[in-house]
Amino acid sequence: MNRKRKDIAWLIAALGILAGINAISGRLFFRWDFTAEGRYSLSDSTISMLRNMEEPAIVTVYLEGKFPPVFKRLQTATRELLEEFRYQAGNNLQYRFVDPFSGKDPEEQALMQQELVEKGIQPFSLTFADEAGRQERSIIPAATISYKGHEAKVELLEELAGLDPSLADQALNTSIERLEFGFASAMYKLHTFERRPKIAFSFGHRELPQGLIADFLMSLKEYYTVEGLVLNNQLNTLNKSYACLVLAKPDSTFGEAEKFVIDQYLMRGGRVLWLLDQVAVDLDSLKSSPKGYTIALPKDLGLNDLLFKYGVRINYNLIQDASCAPIPVVTGMVGDQPKEELLPWFFYPVVLPDDRHLLTSRVGPIRFEFPSSLDTVKLSGIQKTILLSSGPVSRSLMTPARVGIQAVAEKASPERFNKPNQPMAVLLEGSFESAFKGRLLPTADYPFLEKGQPSKMIVVGDGDIVKNRFNSRQNRPFRLGEDPASGYFFEGNKNFLMNAVHYLANDAWFISIRNKRFQIRNLDPIKVEANGSFWQSAQILIPLAYLLFLWFGVRWIQKRKYA
Repeated sequence: MNRKRKDIAWLIAALGILAGINAISGRLFFRWDFTAEGRYSLSDSTISMLRNMEEPAIVTVYLEGKFPPVFKRLQTATRELLEEFRYQAGNNLQYRFVDPFSGKDPEEQALMQQELVEKGIQPFSLTFADEAGRQERSIIPAATISYKGHEAKVELLEELAGLDPSLADQALNTSIERLEFGFASAMYKLHTFERRPKIAFSFGHRELPQGLIADFLMSLKEYYTVEGLVLNNQLNTLNKSYACLVLAKPDSTFGEAEKFVIDQYLMRGGRVLWLLDQVAVDLDSLKSSPKGYTIALPKDLGLNDLLFKYGVRINYNLIQDASCAPIPVVTGMVGDQPKEELLPWFFYPVVLPDDRHLLTSRVGPIRFEFPSSLDTVKLSGIQKTILLSSGPVSRSLMTPARVGIQAVAEKASPERFNKPNQPMAVLLEGSFESAFKGRLLPTADYPFLEKGQPSKMIVVGDGDIVKNRFNSRQNRPFRLGEDPASGYFFEGNKNFLMNAVHYLANDAWFISIRNKRFQIRNLDPIKVEANGSFWQSAQILIPLAYLLFLWFGVRWIQKRKYA
């Protein structure tokens, strides 16, 4: 009887221990990430945002149903990420995977597809083969997040080229790399919807009109409140409520009072993105010129003294680069119609930035139009970082200079293109000194600061880097970086400018998670072919040998104990 009670007590104790372990494991969560790139780790900023959510967010993922393995892998990666999100956010995040077309008749499916399209989600049809034969169905690699009465979408598949088997691994890897960025940035937009930082665009100096910066403005409005601002002599016009000031290709001279407003905004910790043209030249006027050329002339914006005091100078020159974008040029006649060809235009350099700085990592190619080079000025306490430079085969033309269409016939010989790596964009960080120190102030109605708080600015020697083309027939802008004449798309223009604003507005965490990389660790096909049979056999025989070893071991122990 005592033995029976003792066994029951041990059983109850064992069950109690198991129940306790289960309860603790349900509350505690840990995971060791041994990958070199932190594949299964969230960034600190994402964790902080998730833990500070004020209301529950509902994530609906439409990637559900039967589809090829490439989408299964994407579905699994999405589920793992959202599980990690839910752990950090607790009850403030719930997610579900749904097939919006399942169990619906064709009419209901058409209504559902229209509803998704209105949300900006475009399903696409895919034909694939499985064990049941060839199938065709709609795939929706997208999700929506509902939070505080607002909704945002997340694209899960960045590149549709992933449907090509030869590109599937790379395209899928890129999509998985950007999952955290997609979900975290969408949640950030919703989290800060009613208190977004403000970005000011300077107007009043013939800057680029809104139609020619529309794509950039629309992208910024997803994260910030964007306001146009006419600078005047009222110092409170530009204050610290603005996270950043953008000057998008001004074309007239700034007065002393306006410069003083910018200077004191900077002294009080403001951030500035300067997108400036120091040379006046336009391709459209060149094409319409009966002489076949135009004269590039220096342009006085009145900002040289400010920039020099802050540590940079934009030169009055034009950079030509052998790595450049093409332009359509009439090269003859076909019947009574002109024949156009795409020919390289050295005045439109294309820069492929390196990964040495957060701002330029993985942004893609950037297209310039008639850019000028920069020189940095030695100043104590100011850190200068060259972000963008011309290529190894480039040169500069001092202005005034003749710019002729016949330049398309020139050859980029090393003897003539002998000024490589000329800076075209620079980041300045530190405590700047006022450009009005020791000068007569335009106004005395505002407390003057001659030494600034820690701040930063980015100076680009080209205003057209932010300009998008405009489709007048359809009354809509083209994408920033899209050239309808040649068909090329330079994705780096918008990526770099968005990175610049995020960095200046202290939202650089967007950049770090967007640049997250996962390494594809493929098997060596040569070694697989040479040793594949051996390792396949080993995977079968080693577990069997292990089981036999355990069986013989148990038998040996039993014989010794009970013999």
